[in-house]
Amino acid sequence: DDGAEFKDVLQAMGTLQFSSSTVESMLKIIAGILLLGNITFDQGSDSSTSKISPKSKEDLVHCAELLGVNQDMFTYCLTEKKMQVGKGSIIGIVLSVAQAEENRDTIAKTMYSNMFDWTIVKVNSTLKSPTEAPYSIGILDIFGF
Repeated sequence: DDGAEFKDVLQAMGTLQFSSSTVESMLKIIAGILLLGNITFDQGSDSSTSKISPKSKEDLVHCAELLGVNQDMFTYCLTEKKMQVGKGSIIGIVLSVAQAEENRDTIAKTMYSNMFDWTIVKVNSTLKSPTEAPYSIGILDIFGF
């Protein structure tokens, strides 16, 4: 039962001294990561460029809102990159559809990995006893990316 398991997770987070604002932030990040995976790309003005698919616009807006980032900058980060050429010239390059998809997936994996690593540090610091040898709990995330 997903509802019961979610309730157990929230209860465990409370036991491990995760504040309600931290739990809320974590849930927003997870929801943002899931929505990020729904964003699709269409071919841009030529075959080597991409743009956010109009059918993904609502997911993009909601994802940016959940992650607390500017929607226009988020769109830029998903579809373009900057490169330094020579000794200071910086140029913008629009990504192809395949590159934009890979970029989106890399962003999602990085956010998930960073939050997972932070969670392990938080759990270990909560469980750490000042009088005993430093032990830690490692978690194998077989369902992650």
